[in-house]
Amino acid sequence: MKKRIIKRIEQEGLYAPEVAIKELKRQVDTVRTEGKTTSLWSYLKDFLLGVVLFVIAFALYAVLALWGIIELIIEVFVGKRFWKALSRFGDFFKIIAVILDILGNVTMQIPFNRILIKRAGYQFGSRYDTISYVLGINELDHTLSKTGKFLVKVLNWFENDHCYKTVEYKHLKFSR
Repeated sequence: MKKRIIKRIEQEGLYAPEVAIKELKRQVDTVRTEGKTTSLWSYLKDFLLGVVLFVIAFALYAVLALWGIIELIIEVFVGKRFWKALSRFGDFFKIIAVILDILGNVTMQIPFNRILIKRAGYQFGSRYDTISYVLGINELDHTLSKTGKFLVKVLNWFENDHCYKTVEYKHLKFSR
């Protein structure tokens, strides 16, 4: 790469050692992706921003989660009929379960893409999808591996057509 850059600089008549070094540094510091030029610093900033946001979010959750759960218990159960309060508290756990499901989809994307689906399948890793949704899409596309098919059967044992229902729910919910 260095030789090619230096040759181009020489051909354009710009060859002076300081100009060549400056051009070389600019070329090395620039990465070409998908037709647009992005500096390595931009990638580093994205990485650092992600790490900082993760640390802040995790710290806030660790500090505030217990407080929020205690307040929720008091709000839900005090002064309300027990069964209605219990149902509302169950909804809280369903929301937390979906959030953890999406977190699992994102954090386990590499092993899940390797183990649960065929190469041409819909990929794990989107922050908008649950594991069940990705399994459901791949079930409909017939791109599940044997292990993926087994996991779908296990989930169907808990709720009939669970993965299919998640696909149906998401598409009906967002198509309106």
